[in-house]
Amino acid sequence: MNKRLFEINEKLISYNTVSSKSNRECADYICNLLDPLNFKIVKDTYQDEKGREKVQILASIGPEVEGGLILSGHIDTVPFEKQAGWTVDPLKLQLKDGKFYGRGTCDMKVFIGQCLEVSESLDLKKLKKPLHFVFTADEEVGCLGAKRIKESIQTLLKDTALPKRAIIGEPTSFNIINTHKGIVHFDIYIKGVGGHSSRPDRGENAIETMGAIIEVIKSMNNEYTQKLDDKLSKQFPDFPYNHLHIALANGGLALNMIPETAKLSISYRSFPTDDPRMLYNDLKSRLAEFKNTNLTNLFITPGMPLSLDDELEKLLKKEINKNQTESVSFATDGGYIKSLGIETYVCGPGDIKEAHTPNEFINEIDFYMGAVHIKNICEQLLF
Repeated sequence: MNKRLFEINEKLISYNTVSSKSNRECADYICNLLDPLNFKIVKDTYQDEKGREKVQILASIGPEVEGGLILSGHIDTVPFEKQAGWTVDPLKLQLKDGKFYGRGTCDMKVFIGQCLEVSESLDLKKLKKPLHFVFTADEEVGCLGAKRIKESIQTLLKDTALPKRAIIGEPTSFNIINTHKGIVHFDIYIKGVGGHSSRPDRGENAIETMGAIIEVIKSMNNEYTQKLDDKLSKQFPDFPYNHLHIALANGGLALNMIPETAKLSISYRSFPTDDPRMLYNDLKSRLAEFKNTNLTNLFITPGMPLSLDDELEKLLKKEINKNQTESVSFATDGGYIKSLGIETYVCGPGDIKEAHTPNEFINEIDFYMGAVHIKNICEQLLF
C-alpha cells in the first residue's frame, strides 16, 4: 500500500469542489504540496458568472528547454448532494471490496493525487526536460477553465517554452485516446398565442409548433444516418453519425390554457474535423419557416482533433500494454489544449461508466497503478 498516495487523495476527496462552489481550498492544498518541491507555480484566479472564486494551477519544474510534458486534470466535480443512491460519504475516501469510493475518485481527483505523489517521489533535480501540471476549474460545466487557459497560457507561463505534448488523465480504463468529439448545445424558444383552451381557434399552441419542430429534427437525424463517412467510421466506430439530441422539452402552464411559449433544449456531439456549428446552422435554416421561433444560448466545447506523437504514443502503448489508440464521444479539456498545437492524449485510471454516478469509485488496482504509470512515463520522457 502506498500510504502517501492514500493521504493525498483522502485530502483531495474531502474538499467539496462541485463546479457551483469555489475550489480555492483544494487548489491551495495542491499548491502547498508543490511549492516545497520548487515548482514554479502560476495561479489563474477568476470569478465565475455567479461571482464564485475559481483557481487554476499551472506548475512547472525542470530546465527551460523545448519539449516537456503536460499532465492535466480538472479539480471540479459534478454535484452529489441531491443525487439519489449514495450509501457512502461522498467526501470521504473509503476502500471497500477492492474499490475506493468518493466523489472525484474516478473523475478525476485521483489522477491529480497520483501526479502529486509522483512529483514527491521523483528526483526532480535531474530533469532534462520540464514537467508541467495543468489543473483546471469548471471542466464539468463546459471546459470553461481550459478555454481561459488557452487564451492566456503564454502570458501565464511568460518565458517558459510551451510544451509539445500532454496527457489528460480522464477515466479511460487506461485506454489511449487520441481524438474525441466536442459538445454543442442550444435552446429553441417558441412563441405562440395564449388564450382559453375552450377556444383553440383564437390562439396558437406553442407545444404543437414544438411537435412540428421535433419532427424536423427526427427527419434530419434520419438523413444523417444515411451519410457515412469512411474516415469518421474508422475514427469513431461506436457512433460515426451526426445526431441532434432532444434533451429537454418544456411548455404550457395549465390544462385550461393555450400554451403561449415552449422551449426545447438540444445538444449534439460534433466531430473534431467539422465546423461545430454545422448542425446548428442546418437546423436554423430548416426552421426559417417557423415564425416566432428563435435559436439562442449557443454553447460550444470543441472536440480534440487527431493527435500524432510517435514517441509518446509508443511509450504509452508499451507502458499501459495496449496495442492501439481509440476515440471517445465525451469531451475533455483536450480540445482546448490540442488547439495550442500540443499533441494531446487522454489516458487515465478509472472507468468512465462510473463517472458522475452515486457511489462513484475507482478500482484499487487503478488507484495504485496510475501512479506507477505516471512515474514510469516521466522517467522515460523527461530524465
